[in-house]
Amino acid sequence: QANGPTVTVGVTKVVKKSLGRHITLSSELVPFQEIDVYAKESGYVKKLMVDYGTRVKAGQVMAILEIPELEAQLQEDQAEIRNAVNQVTRAQHELERYRAQYNALHLQYTRLNGVFQSQPGIVAQQEVDDAQGKDLAASSQVDAGQAALEAAQSQLSVAKAKLAHDQTLFDYSRITAPFPGIVTERYANLGTLVQAGTSSQAMPIVKLSQDDLFRLVIPVPESYVRYIHVGDPVDVRVPSLNKTFPGKVARFSVDVKEATRTMHTEVDVQNQDRVLMPGLY
Repeated sequence: QANGPTVTVGVTKVVKKSLGRHITLSSELVPFQEIDVYAKESGYVKKLMVDYGTRVKAGQVMAILEIPELEAQLQEDQAEIRNAVNQVTRAQHELERYRAQYNALHLQYTRLNGVFQSQPGIVAQQEVDDAQGKDLAASSQVDAGQAALEAAQSQLSVAKAKLAHDQTLFDYSRITAPFPGIVTERYANLGTLVQAGTSSQAMPIVKLSQDDLFRLVIPVPESYVRYIHVGDPVDVRVPSLNKTFPGKVARFSVDVKEATRTMHTEVDVQNQDRVLMPGLY
């Protein structure tokens, strides 16, 4: 028998529960990379090797432009190189002739001066002086020939550099894929004049989308931001396909937007079988 008043307390059963936290959020699949492919130089579309749904590899040629101005410039550059090569050859031959003359005149002066020094009276001073003058003049011609050869070689280097520059620009007439993906839009046709990508009137040729890897962009609410970590597992359920795909948190912005009070979070989802498509909910 209790002598004092009865004390009532709250009780609950002890059970085991996981400390994991699960949240379900709506999001949209977007391509990991998606770009509009522009031309580097202005030209006419000569060949277009892709269309809607064409899958390309990195570096694959998608279109070829016709640029008549650059083609004419390349021919002019090649003509300048041939002319510069001829100038170098001519300068080399002149230098060889000058050196041969110098060697003969220098040898003549050396002999006369040797006789004049060893046997005075046999050779006149005037003859020695004349030979020395011709020797010095021939040496100056050799120096001038060497300078002319170097100038011709410099002109050849300038012509080759100009050809390399114009050839680089002409190589931009081949529009290649910067990464593997699929063409989702086509803006140009054969014969279309496309402007350079730096122009304000530039029109893209195609739109390329990477389809073997997707970004799942998730707006995580502010109250759950502290629970998000890189590498966290994510189950990506696509209702339209009635399938669930595995994924992991790859990156987040570490910044809560004031307008929505959410943090931009991305999950990388592999799509090797090409089952997923951009825009799926």
